[in-house]
Amino acid sequence: MTLYFIILIVSIICHELGHLLMALFWKVKVHACSFGFGKVLLHKKWKNIDWRISLIPLGGYCDIEENLNKPNSLYSISYWKQLTIILAGVSVNFLIAFICYLINYHSIKTGLIIDWLLLKSFVIKDYSILLFLSSTNINLFLLQCGFINITLAIGNLIMIPPLDGGLLWLILLKEKISAKIYKIINIIGLILVILIQVIILMYIF
Repeated sequence: MTLYFIILIVSIICHELGHLLMALFWKVKVHACSFGFGKVLLHKKWKNIDWRISLIPLGGYCDIEENLNKPNSLYSISYWKQLTIILAGVSVNFLIAFICYLINYHSIKTGLIIDWLLLKSFVIKDYSILLFLSSTNINLFLLQCGFINITLAIGNLIMIPPLDGGLLWLILLKEKISAKIYKIINIIGLILVILIQVIILMYIF
């Protein structure tokens, strides 16, 4: 279980670094990069970015400049460039998962099938497939790494802000709604995301 959470933390960090690096590539200002949400527990300013560890370890975020009037904001670049920043995180997770599949199963298709069976086993609480895989020559570290990254990638594509899937449509409304409404939508979405994560964790464990 300890290994699982270590892989999860590293995978979340890789996800956020994907957003950060793509934003910097397009010369968009990044104020902060955080592992976790909520109250900031630790932070360190480096390279003009505030690196943070926050209270709720159920994800992370990159605080990217969104002021419409600033030349280095997210909205100063074209929509397709915005998409590359938003989708950079899940792209990194997909890439990590596919690399794990190729090393562990020599096939992306096989990896997807196995992870689908694992996901079904968690839902119905039948862990026979996991016990079977544990008895084979499959590398369990790569198994967990692939599973965590593919679920992170797919989960982040859910159309709820502030998840990446939600931002795909929310950024289109930025110029059409007030900053207050925009913030409220993000807060409501964040609460929903945290509730969903808590429910899933309670169900599994």
